[in-house]
Amino acid sequence: MGFQGLIVSDWNGIDEIPGPYEHDIEQAVNAGIDMVMAPDTYRAFIAGLKKNVADGKVSMSRIDAAVRRILTVKFKLKLFERPFRDPALLAKVGSPEHRAVARQAVRESQVLLVNKNNALPLRSSLTSVLVAGSAADDLGIQTGGWTITWQGASGRHTDGTTVLEAIKKAAPSATVTVSSTGQAPPGAQVAVVVIGEQPYAEMKGDRQDLTVDPRDVEVVRTAKKAGIPVVVVLLSGRPLILEPILG
Repeated sequence: MGFQGLIVSDWNGIDEIPGPYEHDIEQAVNAGIDMVMAPDTYRAFIAGLKKNVADGKVSMSRIDAAVRRILTVKFKLKLFERPFRDPALLAKVGSPEHRAVARQAVRESQVLLVNKNNALPLRSSLTSVLVAGSAADDLGIQTGGWTITWQGASGRHTDGTTVLEAIKKAAPSATVTVSSTGQAPPGAQVAVVVIGEQPYAEMKGDRQDLTVDPRDVEVVRTAKKAGIPVVVVLLSGRPLILEPILG
């Protein structure tokens, strides 16, 4: 297929192959994996691979092919001439230019599912706004997994702006009421309910049921009872079943 790169396993990925570790190594390398990510068992991997080669279970030609792929990519990246990047570039991390790109990526990742009765966009001239939902003022839920830590975390563990903070900034003259239950105050013109999944990344976030959390549904229902437009913002890392809310 003309592929010019190299194949790398996932973190401890070959451990998922049934059988002894030595057998896992044989199966993985012969299947075409050029580089094995074995952070905890690299010594055992090296010893096992050598034994597989000595026993004729992995050919030297297969080893040569893997090494050739790896070295070719490193040469193309000029890692032998410049093994380290310019330390001066570190100052650009988190720079205004970087943040502008990040903001644009966020804008383009948003999906408008339903906009009944032209509820959106909200007017900056609003005078009373209800903000509700478990994720309305939680930066960690907004940013999700792989933020600062592997699984991410709820709460303010990095810099950023929550939805609640953004609404207050966008409509500075409005009275913004925060409610955990979705109870709207008299005179509220619109409700913004921000719901979503707790932060997660691969494996630990696996779910058997992708229906939106019943507690979030209840907040939306409560807000709807006020008879005002309700805007639901969903933060998630995968499609969720929204029927309880859409209904």
